[in-house]
Amino acid sequence: MHPDTARRLKGIYDFKAALGDLIIAWNNAENSMRVLLATVCGHSDATDVLTVELGSRGLTEALKAMARFRPQDQKEAIECVARLYDRIREYRNYYAHGIRVFMFNIADFSAVGVANLASAKGHLRVSEDHVLASDLAAMSSYCGNLQDAISAIVDTIDPQPGSRVWPHLPSQQTLPLPDILNKNLRYYPSAQPPLEP
Repeated sequence: MHPDTARRLKGIYDFKAALGDLIIAWNNAENSMRVLLATVCGHSDATDVLTVELGSRGLTEALKAMARFRPQDQKEAIECVARLYDRIREYRNYYAHGIRVFMFNIADFSAVGVANLASAKGHLRVSEDHVLASDLAAMSSYCGNLQDAISAIVDTIDPQPGSRVWPHLPSQQTLPLPDILNKNLRYYPSAQPPLEP
């Protein structure tokens, strides 16, 4: 095998591994959100039945609604993790559903994913972005931060033997959000905005 081919294959492998890590981290974070919602609702078989059927947005909305019934510090912590969860969800969906092909960085043969999605909500929009393995790793890290924050809230609401004593609840200062996902918009020729006269 030619050395350049081996480096390209390693670049693809590293990129796919980072994407897989993100998807697994997201799945764990989403499950943690379900545990948090069940905990906030009092943890019964009935709440488990409801939480298991909620989608990503439903989880967030239910948590924000239930947060109103918690003490102020817990309410703010729950709203904080809900914001982070929503922000990560945007990235995860774009990366998991949008990456379709690879390109290579000639300098180091690292793979670059090309994310491309179309949406027709309101009007046709097509976006295309280049995604690095480091972008995926950053989102995986945010998922880990989210899980730690959720654990602190759960341990505060429903302490179990061996759980942390007086865990610090997350806040906007301790649980930063990733930047808002800005997709590079591309238009089909028939969907381009009209030229200014």
